[in-house]
This record gives sequence, C-alpha cells and structure tokens, in this order.
Amino acid sequence: MRLGCTVGIDLGTTNSAIAVLREGKPLMVPNRHGETTTPSVVAYTADGVLVGQDALDQAAANPKNTIIGAKRFIGKQLSGVRIDAARAAFDVGEDECGVVFNCPAAPAPLAPEAIGAELLLELLRDAERLVGQPVARAVVTVPAYFSRAQREATHMAATLAGLQEVSILSEPVAASLAYGLGGSTGTVLVFDLGAGTFDASNPRPSPSPSPSPSPSQAPSTSPCSSSRRAATSRSSPARATRTSAVQTSTPPWRATPNP
Repeated sequence: MRLGCTVGIDLGTTNSAIAVLREGKPLMVPNRHGETTTPSVVAYTADGVLVGQDALDQAAANPKNTIIGAKRFIGKQLSGVRIDAARAAFDVGEDECGVVFNCPAAPAPLAPEAIGAELLLELLRDAERLVGQPVARAVVTVPAYFSRAQREATHMAATLAGLQEVSILSEPVAASLAYGLGGSTGTVLVFDLGAGTFDASNPRPSPSPSPSPSPSQAPSTSPCSSSRRAATSRSSPARATRTSAVQTSTPPWRATPNP
C-alpha cells in the first residue's frame, strides 16, 4: 500500500510550519496566503472552523471561540496551567482526561488535541496542494521538555488529522540533524528562539537505539487516551476524517473566509 509523501512539521505555540523534501533538500510549504508560517490559531464560528491567519484576523471580535496557544495546554491537567488559563480570553476547563476548551460555537468541549488536529489538517492540505499527492507520514517536532503525556497527546492530534505514520522528534535533535551534527562528538548547544518560548538545549547522542516502540512512535492505549480520542473525533468531522486536497480544495466543515 502506497502511503504518499512524508513531511516535517513544526507545530508551534504561536506559529506552525510544514516542509517537504525536494531533491534531498527541505522546501518550506507556503500556505494559501503565500506565507511559510501559519498562525497556530483555530476559531469556531456559526459557519464552521477557521484556521491560521483567518482565525487570527477575527480573534478580537470572537475571543471566546478563538483558541490561541493550545500547545501550552496539550497533554496537561488544569492544575498545571492555571496561570496560562487565567490569561486566556477563551474558557479553559477540565474533564477526566485533562484540559478542555469550552467554546460556545463548538458542538462540544474541545481537547487541545482537537485544536492541534485542526492546525495539522490545514498544514497537510497546504502540502498536498504543493506536491499533488496525499500526505500520510510526518515527523512532528516537540520541545525537549515535553513530557510523555504531551508527546502522546501530540501524536494523537496527528493521528486524528489522518496521518498514518507519525514520528515525534525533539526540536533540538531535529535542529542538530538538520545541521549535520548527528554524529558530532563535541558539545552542541541549540538555541530555540521562538515567538512564544525561548529554550536552550544540549542534545547528546544515544549510545544505541531502543528496539522497542517509544511514545514518539506509538500513541497511548490507556482508557483515558481512547476516550479522549473518541470524544475529540465526535466533536468535529475534521478530526474524524481527512479528504485529500488533491480531490477537493475546500472541505465541507471549513468556513469560507471573507475576501
């Protein structure tokens, strides 16, 4: 079974990006606005879901239904993000599995994984328009400090977006590999000056790869993860299925942005 091409995705706190390999070199994928970064913003309206710049443009007029910075909440309990929750313009609550967002325009409480899935869907459709074939595999980068729960939640978001094979890679490791430092024996210091966070990491090579699957390769099968996955899929058709951009330019669950 042919799985289509593979992409690399930076699912960021403030902005996200996606790249494909062309002749062995990474090519940043432009979105439909011609930009190579997409705001990590998702908004729910009476007409459907807005993602990226379209969602950001209407945030001031629709704050309760516009989720900004969902990455700060993914894979966490409410007790660990109370400061971020207090600063958010949208309502942040909790269910038995962790943080949820209560948007009046959404059909049900939304898990951060749901927001991540919407962002990934937008990025994947941009990539499919560029390469002209389905995208089914991806490497998604996450901060080095992400816990197992946060990595599993990110993996779940990617699965809900329709990806068949997902690898989760720490951002400083990805940066080291991109600069050809994977086999370096010296000290490597990676600075990640992001729009939402600033991190410094010292990635070190592992003595040998582990033969068993890791959280980066497989999602959790815990009852909580399964119930969160099912609830997230039911809350929006976007998380249940993904129609290839090769087949249709605008999915039915998307709102049509104003010109």
